[in-house]
Amino acid sequence: MKDNRTPIPKGTKIDYDNSKQKIVFTVADVIGYGGSCIVYDAFYTDTYGIRHNCILKQLYPLYENADTLYKWDNVPVTESQLDRFLHASEIQKNISQENATVNTTSLLYSVFSYQDSVYFQCSEKNFGSSMDKIHFDNLHEYFFVLLQTARIISEYHQQGWLHLDIKPQNIFCKTSEDHHFSVLMFDFDSLIKTDCVADSSHVISCSRNYAPPEVLQGMRKNIGIFSDFYETGCMLFEKIFGRFPKSTEISGFKSYPWSESTLKNSKNSELLSALKDFFRHTITVSVKKRYQTDDDFVNALENLYQLSYEQKRTVVSNFTTPSIFFR
Repeated sequence: MKDNRTPIPKGTKIDYDNSKQKIVFTVADVIGYGGSCIVYDAFYTDTYGIRHNCILKQLYPLYENADTLYKWDNVPVTESQLDRFLHASEIQKNISQENATVNTTSLLYSVFSYQDSVYFQCSEKNFGSSMDKIHFDNLHEYFFVLLQTARIISEYHQQGWLHLDIKPQNIFCKTSEDHHFSVLMFDFDSLIKTDCVADSSHVISCSRNYAPPEVLQGMRKNIGIFSDFYETGCMLFEKIFGRFPKSTEISGFKSYPWSESTLKNSKNSELLSALKDFFRHTITVSVKKRYQTDDDFVNALENLYQLSYEQKRTVVSNFTTPSIFFR
């Protein structure tokens, strides 16, 4: 589907008047595009001359089959779309204050409108870069990030939430003092309470490339924690094969073409066997064949992380983005 949205140009100033001061954001770059939003790197300078980096998320729906090219400052937004945007903001605010997820969920500063017609969320930006912008030196590092992501998602599940939009653009990472990656989740538009899934009045959105079949097809009775497992498995498949899985590869009847992957020279048969088992229990059409508990899912990733250790000097990443140096 053609994207008919024009993002905010770099260098554009966005004014925000709150009760304490006037803030002028400067848009630095586009981070990514979603079905309902466009996300930007931005910054502002406070009254003391100190620069603050932040993330601006603009409510900017993608309209299917629309030939009109929409400009960023003239976006048609329905009342239900705005309500959903504000609801997602409230969810993010609440989750970021929970003890179990306070350090793994991006902190929402404010929600505001520009010229009373363009709507933004402003979140903290002191946490590295999104996964799609990071060069991982080896698969072992990538498994570490996926394992941390799985543990965070497990906490959401324990609180009764499904994420349903797990993808590299929504996972921010930075290196920690022990040279491991710390992980922070971003974007909560798709977050939904497990007991609300069956209610068709609750809109379920997704990112088409990563979403499981039951979400794409609107089969609400089949949506559950294993839907999040599918998306994580899809991320790993993309990392290893440089593409998304084909329909035959999620049917459960096809072997995986390791010769076309970053592991084509691997002699670690135990790792390849564990990966095959992981894919068979994540990126499969059958929800009954996927992992049914968070513990099983996390334990499988823990095993892959351990098995990938000996590969870390030989596996070459599919990503071509230059290495990011974190501040």
